[in-house]
Amino acid sequence: MRWVLPSGQQGKAQLTLSELAQYRGLKIEEVLRRAFERHHERSNYNNEKDIVGALERMGIAGEPFKAHYPNLNAMMTRRHLIAHRADANTRFSNLTNLIGVKLVESWRTTTESFGEQLLSSL
Repeated sequence: MRWVLPSGQQGKAQLTLSELAQYRGLKIEEVLRRAFERHHERSNYNNEKDIVGALERMGIAGEPFKAHYPNLNAMMTRRHLIAHRADANTRFSNLTNLIGVKLVESWRTTTESFGEQLLSSL
């Protein structure tokens, strides 16, 4: 994982004293938290393979999460259509696709369940 320091520097193995001085007064935990947040502001997951890869990079097997993948894949596919195609309806180009409350709720509960399972795996 490439990480970014809070100041915007790309992650590297060593810092000079002047680079390190920028973080004077901060606890290590705070610098790491900011770097983690900065990295994940720009990361995204487009499919099951991306999720499994992220889990494996954390040292967590992807198999126990398998039940979540179909719903997560559907949600990621829809996000892609919304972000890159304005969620256009393929049959009627002047319309967007409708999204039901039940579908969004199922994605929310899947995401919540996945997150809880992930936290208990850490």
